[in-house]
Order: sequence, then structure tokens, then C-alpha cells
Amino acid sequence: MIILLGMMVICFGSIIYLFVSRVVVPLNAIEQAAKEISRGNLAVTFPRNPSGEIGALGEVMNDLAANLQEILLLTGTSAGNSLSEVETIEQVLTEGDAPCVQEIQERIRSIRKDLEMLSSLATDFEFYQTSFDGRKVVPKAPGDKT
Repeated sequence: MIILLGMMVICFGSIIYLFVSRVVVPLNAIEQAAKEISRGNLAVTFPRNPSGEIGALGEVMNDLAANLQEILLLTGTSAGNSLSEVETIEQVLTEGDAPCVQEIQERIRSIRKDLEMLSSLATDFEFYQTSFDGRKVVPKAPGDKT
């Protein structure tokens, strides 16, 4: 009877150990990585667990973080390019005497305000190995922590 009880304790202990090591630990790692991403750190990758649904969840979350990085890159680069174009138009307009110049300049100011907001969004979310220099998203130098 004691041997049977000992075998049951060992079996249940093994089951609990396997559950914790294969389910709980990877889920905790995914939870921590998701918290980092929610704080804006898109360089975090989810642990790769090759088998099962937990591994699939990690892969999907890695793809999500990569897609967010691409969206922010596109937003920052587009805002920078648009700001350059607005400045060019403003320069051309200041040299001209067209009667509707004031109305066009007012619209350009409105566009500039929106683009500056997008630029600040891209700056606030500096991530991975890139930064926003005010015009475009550029790679950070190796070892650059800023």
C-alpha cells in the first residue's frame, strides 16, 4: 500500500511538473512579453515554443509586434515626407502674389499641424533598432541606447 501511494505521489508530481514547465512557464513568459509590448517596447519577442497552441500564440504575437513596427515606420516616414512637401509648397507660395495665397497657407498650416502630430507619435514610439529624426525613420547605430 505504501509503495502504491508513493507511486501515485510520484505520478501526480510528474504531471504537475510537466504542466507547470510546459504550460504555466511559457504562458508567464508570453504575459511578460505582452506587457512590454503594451508599454511600447516592440523589440520584445515572444518565446518560441515549437509545439502546440502556446507556440502558435507566441508566433502570432511576434507577427503582431512586427506589423506594429512596420505601421509606425510607415507613419513616421510618411509624416516626414509630407512635412518636406508642405515646406516646399510654403516656400513657393511666399514667393508668389496669387489672391488665394492666404487661404492656401491656412490650409497648409492645418496640414502641418496634423503631420507634426503624426511625427510626434512616431517619435514617442521609437522602437526596435530605429529612431525618427524628424523627417524619416532611420536605423540606430549599434550600441546606441537613445
